[in-house]
Amino acid sequence: MSRLLVVLHIYYHDQVDYFIEKLANIEDCEWDLVVTWSSFSQESKDKLLAFKPGSEFILVDNAGYDVWPFIKVIRNTDFSRYDYVLKLHTKRFMSQTMRIEGLNMNKWFWRDTLINPILKSRERFIRCVKMMEDNAQIGYICSYELHME
Repeated sequence: MSRLLVVLHIYYHDQVDYFIEKLANIEDCEWDLVVTWSSFSQESKDKLLAFKPGSEFILVDNAGYDVWPFIKVIRNTDFSRYDYVLKLHTKRFMSQTMRIEGLNMNKWFWRDTLINPILKSRERFIRCVKMMEDNAQIGYICSYELHME
């Protein structure tokens, strides 16, 4: 059975319920959850612990966008325990459309386009893990729309 480390960076605490809903699609593997955040929220912590007991929480400086919190996890994690790593992070609601790399980013497009390729459903999650297990040359899975050369 595969072992998965999920690293979730929470900047927007109002999205915790959304991420719990998506994380519920993880199936057929053992997994751990590490949550990084730059501001503590007891409500968020309680929800996440109720969903995934034993989750680890790391308070990080609000620096380095979505990369710095992940670097903090990398520095303190024994990755030999895991077959895969899933890095997730909240993204803000965009009330106005912004054009980034030819894509119209508005509303929840950015967040959902990052998350749904892997966690849209249980079936999709299982299919993604199977793709990686069946082909050792696949190093990562991401959204087709956001993959840039």
